[in-house]
Amino acid sequence: KTAVQTGLSLAQTGEFAFLVALLYLAHSGDPSSPMYQIAAGVSLLTTATNPLILKISDPAGEWIERRCPEKMAKLLDAYRPALARLKAAVSGGGEGVRKIRAAITELGVMATLEFAVAFSFSLLNGRDWSEFSEFFDGNKRFIFCLAMNVISVGMFVAVVVVARRLGGVLGAMLAGTPDTKWRQAVDGMVRLATLTAAVGLFFLELAMINVNLAPSEPWARWVIAAVFAALALVGWRFFAMAGRRAVTRLNEALAADSRPAADDGETRALAIPSDAFGRLTVREGSPAIGETVVSLNIRAKTGASVVSLERDGETMGNPGPETRVRAGDTLGVMGEREQVEAARKLLGEDNG
Repeated sequence: KTAVQTGLSLAQTGEFAFLVALLYLAHSGDPSSPMYQIAAGVSLLTTATNPLILKISDPAGEWIERRCPEKMAKLLDAYRPALARLKAAVSGGGEGVRKIRAAITELGVMATLEFAVAFSFSLLNGRDWSEFSEFFDGNKRFIFCLAMNVISVGMFVAVVVVARRLGGVLGAMLAGTPDTKWRQAVDGMVRLATLTAAVGLFFLELAMINVNLAPSEPWARWVIAAVFAALALVGWRFFAMAGRRAVTRLNEALAADSRPAADDGETRALAIPSDAFGRLTVREGSPAIGETVVSLNIRAKTGASVVSLERDGETMGNPGPETRVRAGDTLGVMGEREQVEAARKLLGEDNG
């Protein structure tokens, strides 16, 4: 009922329509145009009928509420508690709200970086490079546009990683308890909507940036498209790994100022999320046997950090470069959930 009343109260076209009509009239100088008559006429008509619309909004809302189909009523009843949970979670703060703010901040930083990269290449494109190379100066727009878009591919991977994390947090907030009937559907829908919105905004910004830097020659555009296709087929794994590492570094940079300074002589205990730490057991036949942490290069290949090694009931923190991995060793690794899983695959461990 409240929604119906609110919708009917918004039916009036207000003063903005007059401004649009006057702007059109001043620009065209043609008051006989149908567009001018429509804008002014609709505004006058809705203004005259608005009192009647407001008067019937109350009984109209009650009538619609009484005749609402049962299935739709159940969906609306499920919609209200979801909004209430989200409102309570946001107003109460907590870990979920902190994660949402962090993810939105990261997306904002990435959007700013994308614009900064495009702006830098636009400035470079405006310079005269003939003294450096006539060929380079003649094709500078193509070169700089290609470089900007290749960098944007790495940023796109980072946007996807952060958007998935944001969608997971929002989905968990809106889906409710595990026994909720629509939990899985709501969670999946929120995750997909969040990812789609983030990716859509990223490509919208990229398209707006490319308008100013894209070369006009058809061959140049085809070459850029071919490079994108090659990156998608051949270099996607590299960019995916680079994007995850970039997100990790960005998290560390954004959280640097919020880390509490440790007092001298005081020991602090930090809670580590369960999906950010993994205990990976090196089994017989693993390719890691006989290798060191340095030669395995786990950090560079997966983004996860090896923080401990358990052997024969003893635990050593931060194993040195001379420590060789043996069968039965258990490595403690930290990182994003995807990074921990990548380290698990690298060590050949299917469970643990």
